[in-house]
Amino acid sequence: MFRLLLTPVFRPLFSFIAAALFFINGYARVLPAPRPAPPVLDENSSVSLRAAGDFIAKYWDPAKKIFYCFDGGENRPEHPNGIYGGRYTDFWWAAQLWEMTMDIYEKTGEAYYRNMIGDVFAGFAVHYVNWRLNDFTDDIAWWAMACTRAYDITGNRLYLIEAKDMFDFIFDYWDDECGGGIYWKNTDDRDSKNACINGPAMVIAARLGERLRDESYTGKAVRLFDWMAATLVDPATGKVFDNIRVDGAVQQNWLFSYNFGTFAEGAYTLYRVTGDEQYRAAALKTLDWFLANKPNANGVFAIEFNGDGACFKPIFFHALKRIAVWENNPAYIDAVNRNAAAAWANRRLADGLMTANWTAPAEDGQAIYSAQASAGVMIVQLSTDL
Repeated sequence: MFRLLLTPVFRPLFSFIAAALFFINGYARVLPAPRPAPPVLDENSSVSLRAAGDFIAKYWDPAKKIFYCFDGGENRPEHPNGIYGGRYTDFWWAAQLWEMTMDIYEKTGEAYYRNMIGDVFAGFAVHYVNWRLNDFTDDIAWWAMACTRAYDITGNRLYLIEAKDMFDFIFDYWDDECGGGIYWKNTDDRDSKNACINGPAMVIAARLGERLRDESYTGKAVRLFDWMAATLVDPATGKVFDNIRVDGAVQQNWLFSYNFGTFAEGAYTLYRVTGDEQYRAAALKTLDWFLANKPNANGVFAIEFNGDGACFKPIFFHALKRIAVWENNPAYIDAVNRNAAAAWANRRLADGLMTANWTAPAEDGQAIYSAQASAGVMIVQLSTDL
């Protein structure tokens, strides 16, 4: 019966059932157990809790279990694409806000944020009952990546099942055009294979191979690494190019932080799984080029985009922090801490919100996307100093 629920016909129903289970998480085990209250904040609270609390107060809708797009929750013409007419975050950056929630819990250990991990996924599953309708494979990949992490934190195998289901769907869009690789879109007009899908897919496959003890997923991660290394990565420098079009043209001018991060993390995870030194070397080369060439004189990274591109830097820093810990690399830790200190120093004092610009505070009255504000919250949680 369980296998039947995972067939294509019944998968949307399974997602809805899973959402219902997540909604009652915290109630069904020990009735009538109260839900954890949010931490009480004062001047003695840690920076991590203050940053988290200021964000949650502005952006979290506990009734719908989703995040608002803008502080205050109003609809604005700048963002018409999210659900409820743009009032709430749209698909892919909602996954980054889920990563942020896990960052907060792992940093603070607060039960409120542990419970919120299930709530965020429940909101996603209810509002996107059939995630297969999303046209972009990378949007789905960000949720799959986060699902593997949620499994690691909670031990709930529903997350691992969802990650596997999502990855299997994504990998169906691999073909031999351009020598391999996964298309960025899953629609009939797909015409490019991008680092923003193939890098995350490598991370997911490597994680699944390890967690499921299934070498077929490790093998897919190896195929993704080999294709990216041959097609989208400069062997001399480790630079990660953005995409290759089906006509063979490679976009070498767009050097986005998240592409560097996911390629490096995927490669290093393969090193941890296989012990093959080539993967470690490739990961470190990519990170070292980015750290040497992208920050300003103070070691702080510039903003890449004002919209959902604000999520790019945190994806890079998640990868950098993990590899820093695995490598015991103080230079990588210092890069995280420098950027976290800059973000916190440039918070808007009126409400504590940060943006993805960590060199200057937001102006009073400026509307801030939740994607922008989450960038500061995430880097603060990753810091070992704050």
